[in-house]
Amino acid sequence: MTAKKVPINFENYIPMKNRKLLSQITLLFSLIIPSLGFSQSFENPDFKALNDNKWKVRDVSFVVGVDLDIYDKISMDYIKEYAITDKFFDIDLSNASEEVYQEVVGGMLSFNLTFSQPYKNRKVSQEFRVGMEATLGREAMVEFYDNANEDYLRYTYCTMQNVYSLNASYQFRFSTYNSKFSLYTGIGGKIGTTSNNQILLIASEGNTQYAAGDYYTKAKNAQFYKAYIPIGFDFALSKRIMFNTEFRYGFGYEKVNSGKDYFINESCVFQFGLRYNLFRYY
Repeated sequence: MTAKKVPINFENYIPMKNRKLLSQITLLFSLIIPSLGFSQSFENPDFKALNDNKWKVRDVSFVVGVDLDIYDKISMDYIKEYAITDKFFDIDLSNASEEVYQEVVGGMLSFNLTFSQPYKNRKVSQEFRVGMEATLGREAMVEFYDNANEDYLRYTYCTMQNVYSLNASYQFRFSTYNSKFSLYTGIGGKIGTTSNNQILLIASEGNTQYAAGDYYTKAKNAQFYKAYIPIGFDFALSKRIMFNTEFRYGFGYEKVNSGKDYFINESCVFQFGLRYNLFRYY
């Protein structure tokens, strides 16, 4: 005759006091574990996207800045290369001294899109940035003055340009996930063209300035080709909005339509603005 097996109830071996404590602990874990998964998925709504290694548009940015080009010198020959007619160039400057400049400066506006692979838990990420830029009020200048004349005559010739460019750069960003700071550098280039160029002539006699002739005349357009190294810094203002500042250093090449070509020894840009992250990487 076989003995009948009786199932063992382990609760009979747990004291009543400990049994209540065990049930409370079980209830606590049953509440905490689902909430952990819930909070993980909603702490960052793009959590799944961060695990996707596909290249995506990561952010958009708008920046303003200063665009500086440095030549060997800006001479009268440079100004004349842009001239369509001989207007403004019939003034006798044989007894005048020429003041030579090297710098050409303009204000800059830029709108950019940045593509990258999501870099959760990556200290170094790769980016590809494309954008449109406008350099406004770009002005090259040369001056002639006659100190021997008692009226102190001075003539200032300027080329006035707006340059519209397409820009692209490949960058490496150094940061950590949830970091508020990041640095980046890389290599980039841009190609641009001008429109509605003008030559301006201002005459000064003593302390008085007046327009010489019709003041403005139309000028030739030109194309610009530049290569540069960007060095940038970002600081998080919120989970999606970043403050950005960037310095670029490089060189360039200028081609005047139906005219000469000029090498730009140094091309520098300092810009700052805001970036909006489409994914909350920081």
